[in-house]
Amino acid sequence: MKKILKRLFPGVSWQNPIVNTIIRCIDPIDYVSRFFNGLKLLPLYSVRVRSNGVTKQFGGKNFVKFGNLLVGILKEHAFIISDSKVLEIGCGCGRTAYGLTDFISDGCFTGIDIEKTSLDACRKTPLFVKKKFNFDFLDIKNEEYNPDGVHCASTYSFPYKDESFNVIYLVSVLLTC
Repeated sequence: MKKILKRLFPGVSWQNPIVNTIIRCIDPIDYVSRFFNGLKLLPLYSVRVRSNGVTKQFGGKNFVKFGNLLVGILKEHAFIISDSKVLEIGCGCGRTAYGLTDFISDGCFTGIDIEKTSLDACRKTPLFVKKKFNFDFLDIKNEEYNPDGVHCASTYSFPYKDESFNVIYLVSVLLTC
């Protein structure tokens, strides 16, 4: 079935106009599911699939589960603590940030990405606003997520002062130019 779908809809699924329309039609049903599961603050299904894939996103449980798994990995391997200053490169629509909302108390979180729709969803999330989590757009060229980007990844310098963060991580980020 996957092979057939890939032939019918080549490229990134959410960029295909037909698939994108179908995905957006799922948003209200997904919201009802999230509401009854206590996950109504998660981004829309149509936003989550942009950085997390179409499968296993309905209802948000896997989104939260994987975000919490990543937080566990950060605790174990990056020694993240409640007052850590955290930078996530390629934060998407905030999967790991959701897990960190219950953990970061005296520190700070900054997520950066090259995909505006996902960042806008993060910036509008009341939980992230309340926690003062920051989400910054990097205008880096990428054929899939930001084809009109101004900067090339190989020569880009992050806009942060040295030692601004004590934990910096990325998950599933491929830099191209």
